[in-house]
This record gives sequence, C-alpha cells and structure tokens, in this order.
Amino acid sequence: MPQMKLCDQIRQELLDIINANRNIKGYKLPSERMLSIKFNASRPSIRVAYQKLIKQGYVEVVHGKGYFIKNDNKSAKGKERIKLQMLFIAPSLKTAFMQQIYSGIMEFCEKNDIDVSIKITEETLKKEKQILELAFYSNYDGVILFPIDNEYYNETLLKFSISKYPLVIIDRYLKALNLSLVSTDNYNAMIDVIKYLYTKGYKNPVFVTHESSLATAVEERINGYNSGLLKYYGSVKNSNLLILKSNNRDYVYKSIKDFLQKNPETDALIVTDVYLSTAHSAITELHIPTPEQLRVVVFDNEISFAERKAIRPYIIEQDGKNIGYYAARYVYQQIRGDKQIQIKKFPIKIIGDEKNEY
Repeated sequence: MPQMKLCDQIRQELLDIINANRNIKGYKLPSERMLSIKFNASRPSIRVAYQKLIKQGYVEVVHGKGYFIKNDNKSAKGKERIKLQMLFIAPSLKTAFMQQIYSGIMEFCEKNDIDVSIKITEETLKKEKQILELAFYSNYDGVILFPIDNEYYNETLLKFSISKYPLVIIDRYLKALNLSLVSTDNYNAMIDVIKYLYTKGYKNPVFVTHESSLATAVEERINGYNSGLLKYYGSVKNSNLLILKSNNRDYVYKSIKDFLQKNPETDALIVTDVYLSTAHSAITELHIPTPEQLRVVVFDNEISFAERKAIRPYIIEQDGKNIGYYAARYVYQQIRGDKQIQIKKFPIKIIGDEKNEY
C-alpha cells in the first residue's frame, strides 16, 4: 500500500503526541531540529506540518521557545485522521462544462472526506502563474489545473513536475511536461461528429475554430476533424475549415458572414459555445433558414432556450462530471504515493433532434 506523504506522517506523529499529552498544560512539542533528524526531512517540511496543526487549532507557537499543545485544544481521544486539502485552479466557473467539472471534483472529495478550495485565474497568464506559485509552497496536498488558452511552459510547472507534486491537468496537455491528464477525447470526438453528420446526409460541413496553437485540445479537434473528413467524405477542402485569429466579436461576425456568402453550399456549421451567438447573428443577417438549409453543431450546452428553439442545433456534450471526478481521483492517488502518470480521455455524446426539446 502506498505510504503517506512525508508531511502527513509528521503531522500524524505530532497528533499522536498531542492526544497522549493533551491534559498536560504547557506541554512542549518536539523541535523542528528533532523532527528533521527523526524523519530525515527538511525544516520547511516540518514547518508545513506544524502550520497545518496551528491552523486546525491543535498547536500554538511561542516565538523563541517553540511549539506547544494549545491549552484549549478539544481534540478527541485516539488518533485524529488528517483531512486532506485539494486545490482546483480554473479559468472561470461561468460555463456549464466547468461547473460539471467542479461538481465531479466535489463528488469525489466528499466521498473521501477531502476539503476542496477553488482559485479563479480569470483567463490571465499572470494570475495563473501567481496562483500556481502560491499553491506550490502552501499546505495544499494536491492541485487540479485547468490551464488557460495559449498554453505555456513555465518554471513553476517544471517545479511541480520535477518534485512529483500531486498535480493533474484538465482538458489539454502541456507539451514537454510529463503530467497526468484527464480530458475529452477531442481527436475521436471530431471523427464521431463527422460520422454523425455523414450518416444524417450532410455534404459540406465546416468547422469554425481557433488556431491550433491556442491549445492542444484545439489542435486535436482539427486533426480529428480532418481525419473524419478523409474517412467519410474522401477529401479535405479549404472550404471545410474556417480558422479565426481573434475572438473579437466584430471580426468573428464578419469572418463567418463572409465565409457563408462565399460558400453557400455549407450545410453544417460546427462551432464552440464561444462563437455560437455571433454565428447565429451572421446566419440571421444572411436570412439562412436553420436547420432546413444550415444545421448548427455546437460544443457544450451553453445556449438559452430561445436560441435553442431558433437554431435547433445538434449539441456535442462533453462528460464534465467524470472529467472532474477522475482528475480528483488521480490527484488523491498521487497524494497516497502512487506517482504513475495517468492519462484518461472521455468520449462525447451528440444530442440530435430526437433528444432536443424545442
């Protein structure tokens, strides 16, 4: 069975001492030096253990004298199990997909009596780096990271990787870093989407997407999409792909509108939820009837009832809850000592007319 993390072993040793001597007023606990010798551990590891016990109300520190059992300590008799703390770092919690991921994380952690904190990066690189840096030196036992777009290679994540700090990445992998990953199977998801459209009789699908450099998830979707076109349609044409270089609404609107005017044979438009509203505006402006002439296919169910009724899209649903659940599970396994790199990818579900309620 995997061994406890070293700082947890130290905390458990101290809890045993506290429980055995809690009725002795002013009982002094072992010094950092004594514990570092006993456990062959660094002073920072000892301090992390003590800081958590201070936070939990078991210990107080007297500067210049050391650590003492807190006089009003109300710990129960016998061994007190240490509650683990996990951190989820996310760009936001605004989307249903992200909320499902968080729900999955919470479900696993509640089952295993783990505390969960969440930090929002607001999709800014600077804030994500700051949160990661703080997390590395904090009392968190493990971290789940949903990286922002424009993935990057930075010194902090390298420290996580080298130190084998319990960390799992969600949604997109970070190249050159050997880290556990839980995500949608984006490559095969797009093959499934093309197969679905092909069997429904659509002849000229178009994928509206970011540039592949934005994220590995986008790169995998584009590659899977092209593979699906080759497999089911026999070729890949320039008119099958619209790559956008900016998220500026006016730019996206004009790009989609111009593309549809130049390619009136388009009968299926695949978009992410980010582009759906703008795409709908462009389609409406061109008076293209949906879904009779153009079927919209959208990643994730982020649209209002009114939009759904007007557009009648096919919805590509990602399994956010299982993604979150397994991310938490793999972090927990790492905390318990299993450092094996885990890669798990989930299939998508396509919701068509037969399951939509309009």
